[in-house]
Amino acid sequence: MRKDLARHFNDYLQKQHGKDGSQAGSAQDIAAAFIEYIETRYPTAFRKNLVRESVIQEFVDSKYANLIKPTRDRRTELLKQFQAFVRRRWLVRWFGLASAVIASTIGFIITVSSLGQALGLSPDWWLPPPIGTLVAQIRATATLTPSPTLTVTPSPAPPPIPVFRRVIDNYDTAGYSKQTPLLRDSEGNFTLFIRNNLTGQLAVIFSSNAGLNWSQPLDIDTILPQPHVSAAIDRSNQIHFVWGVVPDPGDLNYGLIRDGELIERETLGSGVFARDIAIDSANRPHVVWTATDVQYMRFDGTRWLTPESVGTGMWHPDIQLDAQDNVYIFGNTAQFFPESSVQTAVFNNSQRTWGLDILSNSQFWSAGAAAMIDSTGNIDVFWFGVNSIQGGDNFLYFTRNVKGIWQAPFQLDFVYTTTGTTGQESPAVGIDANDIVYVVWRGFNDRSRPVIYARCFIPNNGWLPRITLDDRAAVDVGWPAIADTREEYRVSGVDIVWPILTGTMTVINLTHFDCLK
Repeated sequence: MRKDLARHFNDYLQKQHGKDGSQAGSAQDIAAAFIEYIETRYPTAFRKNLVRESVIQEFVDSKYANLIKPTRDRRTELLKQFQAFVRRRWLVRWFGLASAVIASTIGFIITVSSLGQALGLSPDWWLPPPIGTLVAQIRATATLTPSPTLTVTPSPAPPPIPVFRRVIDNYDTAGYSKQTPLLRDSEGNFTLFIRNNLTGQLAVIFSSNAGLNWSQPLDIDTILPQPHVSAAIDRSNQIHFVWGVVPDPGDLNYGLIRDGELIERETLGSGVFARDIAIDSANRPHVVWTATDVQYMRFDGTRWLTPESVGTGMWHPDIQLDAQDNVYIFGNTAQFFPESSVQTAVFNNSQRTWGLDILSNSQFWSAGAAAMIDSTGNIDVFWFGVNSIQGGDNFLYFTRNVKGIWQAPFQLDFVYTTTGTTGQESPAVGIDANDIVYVVWRGFNDRSRPVIYARCFIPNNGWLPRITLDDRAAVDVGWPAIADTREEYRVSGVDIVWPILTGTMTVINLTHFDCLK
C-alpha cells in the first residue's frame, strides 16, 4: 500500500505540475516526504488506508496550485502549508513547530529540544523582536543541517480540562465586539449580565458561592434584537457597566450597581456601534465607543467630561488602564471582508496626548483586538485574522508590549472556521494572580463541532498546548468571556463563561481554568 499511495501522490503531482518533466524530482521528494510522515506519525491511519487519493488531490490542488521547482525557501514555505493541511485533516496534537519532521525527508533536520526551540531559537523564542526584525532573527538564528536523522523532544503536556457547570437556562450572554458580562469581586462573589433570548430582557444575577447558586434575575432593560454589554469592577466592589443594542447603532447607556441594586443609570450618547469601559485607581469610569470616530469619555468624580475624538476608522474598541491610569484603546480598521491595509492598533495617552501605535499592518482582513495588562506593565494583545486574500479559516494572532516596546506579532493558534466578515468578534483575554496569560476563543473541533478553545502562557515557561471545552449538548456556542476583576482581586486561574445552543434552548456555562492545577 505504501508504494501505491506514493505512486498516486507522485503521479498526480507530475501530471498537474510537471508536465515537461522538469519538476519530477521535486514531486518525488515531496511524495516521499508525505508518505514517510504519514507512515511514521500515523501508523494506524496508514495501515487502515485512511489517506485516500481524493485527500491527496485536494491537498495538492489547494496548496500547490502554483508549484515551481522548489528552492530552499520555497520548500520551507510548502512545508508550512503542509503542516496546516495535515493538522486539519488528521488533527494530531500539535507540538508547535515540531512537525518539521517532513523537513528531514527533504534534506533538512531541525532538532527540537523544547517547544521554545522549534527552529533552533532561544528559549524566549515566543517573544519576537521589535516589529520589522522578526524575519531577520529567524534567518540568523535557525539551524538547518542536512541529516537523515531527527531528534524530537515532546512539548509540555496540556493542562487538565476543567469541569464546567450550567448557570441558567433560556438565557444567553452578549456576543458582539469586546464584551465583559462576568465579574469577580474582592470576596470571590460573581456578577453576571444575562439576556432572556425570548423576551430580550437584559438582567443581572449574583452568586456568593463561586457560581454554585445564583440569585433571581434583576431586570435592567429590554434590548432587541441583541444587547452589547461591557462591565468593570472598582475597588469598592461596585459594578460599572455600559450597554446598548447591536448590530445597528444605538444608545450608549451607563449603569452603576452597588450591593446588588441598580443605583444609577443614564444615557451618555447615541449612534453607537460598540462600547467598552474601564475603571481607574480612584473608582472613576472611562468609556470608549465607536460611531464615525473612536470616542473616549471619562468621569472626573463629579461629572462626565466632554467626549474626545481619538481617531477615525477604528472599530470594536477595547479600553485598558495601567497602574498609572494611562489609557490604551485597542481596535482595528477593518469592517467588512475583504478589506485592504488592515491595521490592528492602539491609541494611548501615556504622555497625556493621544499617540497611535500600529501593532499589525496587513493586506488581509482582521477582527477586533482584546488586551490585558499584567502586574509588571506588560501588555498582551490578541486578535483574529486571515493570511490570504481569499479568506477562509481564521487564525489567532498575538503580540506583547515589554518595557514600552511592541514586539512583532505572530500566529499563535487556529480557529478552524471563520469568525465572520465584519471584524466584530474578539477573543477573550485574562491574567491571573501569577501573571499567567489566558486566551479563550470559539472554533470547531475535528468532528466539526463548535467548541471553546483555551490556552495559557506561563512566564519563563512558555505557551502550554490548548485545551478544548466541549459541551456535548451544544449544537452551537456563543462568544466566551473571562471574568473582569481588579488586579488586587486576582486568584490563581480565571473564570470563563460562554453560552451554548442545545437545539431547544440556550444555556450559559461557567468554569474556572487554572493552568497550574
